[in-house]
Amino acid sequence: MIEVPVETPRKISRWTASGLVRSLPGDVLGVAVLMPASIDEAVEIIDLVEPDMVQIHSDMDPNRLYELKERCDLPLIKVLGIRRGVDRETILSEVDHVSGVVDFILLDTKLNQRSGGTGEVHDWSVSREVVRSSPVPVILAGGLNPLNVGDAIKFVRPYGVDTASGVETGGRKDPDKVRRFVEAVRRSGG
Repeated sequence: MIEVPVETPRKISRWTASGLVRSLPGDVLGVAVLMPASIDEAVEIIDLVEPDMVQIHSDMDPNRLYELKERCDLPLIKVLGIRRGVDRETILSEVDHVSGVVDFILLDTKLNQRSGGTGEVHDWSVSREVVRSSPVPVILAGGLNPLNVGDAIKFVRPYGVDTASGVETGGRKDPDKVRRFVEAVRRSGG
């Protein structure tokens, strides 16, 4: 998460992100996770970091997403937060609203005003409905860890999965949890 306006142990500077992206092996994609205050700020970070994709964690409307896509010419992932008790029609309407602009949708758990990094699972039946009806690929996130990711994949059938706190110990990535997460994904056929 590059220079986001919230406190998280995953927040890094644009210069650190740039170094990380440049050090990635050729078969690993660099994804810039942003909560930009403006399109100009997003483009400035993207130009420095040079990621392969951009993940947006903000309430950008489709017009602003379109402008960002035009200016950065990279695949966009739009995060949609699923609140406890959300009406399926509400989230399906949000998907419909942005799917003509973005390349992927990432469904994450939303608690209070926070989407992502909560470590909490949301209602997978809502995510399954989104996967079935979305015209763009859907990535599932929200409390996924080595113990539940296989069940999540089998139930939801997402294009991909995303995790953060589910593979951490003490706020840092745990190599054993990462390995077990990847193994569980592979066993599930994902």
